[in-house]
Amino acid sequence: MNGIAGAGSNPCLSGKGLSRFFGRKRRPLVPRWARETASNISGDGRASQVLASLTSAQAQTWIEKAQQKAKQMNLRVSLYVVDASGIPVAFVRMDGADISTPDIARAKAYTAVAFGKHSGDLVEEMKGSPLDANGLMQVGQGKIVFIAGGVLAKKDGAVLGAIGVSGAEADEDHACGLAAIS
Repeated sequence: MNGIAGAGSNPCLSGKGLSRFFGRKRRPLVPRWARETASNISGDGRASQVLASLTSAQAQTWIEKAQQKAKQMNLRVSLYVVDASGIPVAFVRMDGADISTPDIARAKAYTAVAFGKHSGDLVEEMKGSPLDANGLMQVGQGKIVFIAGGVLAKKDGAVLGAIGVSGAEADEDHACGLAAIS
């Protein structure tokens, strides 16, 4: 007996699962690439990939390079650098950048480290799954966005961190981020 009164006749309560109740196998709610990312976490909650250490000096250098690129392109953006665990290390909001850009820049950087790739690459992957994308953004509570401008940086194959850029067109944000980590 499983401890639930009357559960024997109810497939939902008996532990036999909804697929048996509906008579068909249901599609997973989370896309394959997200399940693969999640499977990189071991049972004790530690990431199985090796994380490199991002210094505050490196983060400031990224900010300066991205700012320089934005000025060349005549853009006013916010720049956010996070380490490999998504913790903020450096931030700048350029004069004239919109009030919403810091939050978006941080979310772009966080998204890049959370999924292990540039946020723009995720945009392409999510085009066929808009409901999955919306669900992941809702669960992420503002920390996850599928907009280009979050650029992942690696060192010797290990995730170093990411820079998020917001305030211009997505491809311009991405170009500033690429300039930062070059």
